Amino acid sequence: MTTTIQVMIVDDHAIVAEGLEKVISADRRLKVVGVAGSSAEARTFLERITPDIILLDLRLPDSQGLDTVTAIRERSGNARIVVLTGFPQMDEAELMGVDAYLDKQTASDVLLGTIRALFQLNSTNPGDRYPMTSRELQVAQLAADGLSNSEIAHRLFISTNTVKTHLAQVFAKLGVRDRVDLVRCWHAGDETRG
Repeated sequence: MTTTIQVMIVDDHAIVAEGLEKVISADRRLKVVGVAGSSAEARTFLERITPDIILLDLRLPDSQGLDTVTAIRERSGNARIVVLTGFPQMDEAELMGVDAYLDKQTASDVLLGTIRALFQLNSTNPGDRYPMTSRELQVAQLAADGLSNSEIAHRLFISTNTVKTHLAQVFAKLGVRDRVDLVRCWHAGDETRG
């Protein structure tokens, strides 16, 4: 039986939230369990539901930036927080302790890959045994899905040299020699889940 990854969306723009819900719902492994338009509404949802992943906009009507993350983190339990915003602030977001940070221009397959990769941190997959940064998880997921270094670089808006550096770290942490071993190791968790 396949595990369903429960996702909560927190974004005050209805059209963005609806688009995210459609993208996520199209993946049979994912399920949207709540949609909130403010920090207060999200906290109310979190009293009743326990999502695996929270997609969080940093700029909400009732809180901004670090205040938003702090308010959600206090109620989120073990949920992984993915900041999804149109205002690039990578360094600030990393300091906030979020699990991943994506620009709203990110392609939907990268978003979905990030969600699945972060969920693996709470599962029996390699990321659980060998903790990786959110960027390493993204690169590993895309490499395991068969993308080349240049394709990964294009998807993540980074250089091919940066991709190579991240892959070297991933290989070392997983104890694999090449992409073939990475694919085997990475997808072993999918097989155990169903």
